Amino acid sequence: MASKNTENTIAGDKLIIEELSNHLEYTKKERKFLLELSFNGAIAVETMLEYAISVVGDIPRSNADGEDFVDGSDAKKATVYTTGKSRTCWIGNVKKNGILRVMVADVIANEIFYFKIPQWVVGMFNNRRDFLSFTFNPKGGMPDKLHVGKASYIIWTDCRVNTFKELCE
Repeated sequence: MASKNTENTIAGDKLIIEELSNHLEYTKKERKFLLELSFNGAIAVETMLEYAISVVGDIPRSNADGEDFVDGSDAKKATVYTTGKSRTCWIGNVKKNGILRVMVADVIANEIFYFKIPQWVVGMFNNRRDFLSFTFNPKGGMPDKLHVGKASYIIWTDCRVNTFKELCE
């Protein structure tokens, strides 16, 4: 399967690697090396996220299908992308055993957002497809207007957590 390493994805991965490096207490030299690898798409940022969640949250990793951790949860990372006037985060392979622990890089805002999305939310908006998407503000961050009951509203208001540590709890 081909990877799609766009400039936006690379910039998002760099934001995520920098944040995870803080929690994993990597040296400046180690961070620099990881960032160099990410430029060429040569590092599995998703695996680094799983490792960081495991360390910070003290949650053992799992090898079972449909989960990354023994509590049934699954780690996901994404980068916000722009299509026309809208900005969206797209998360694939979301039908899992437990909650999705999602880390989203918003390059325009130069910010990381964290979401703990339970499977009932995934099922509510995603009966046939194995992905979830929600909107971001065209200038970066949370949208100014959200429609009550829509996926973006529920994810931003009910599933967002403020810190990486909260994501790992």
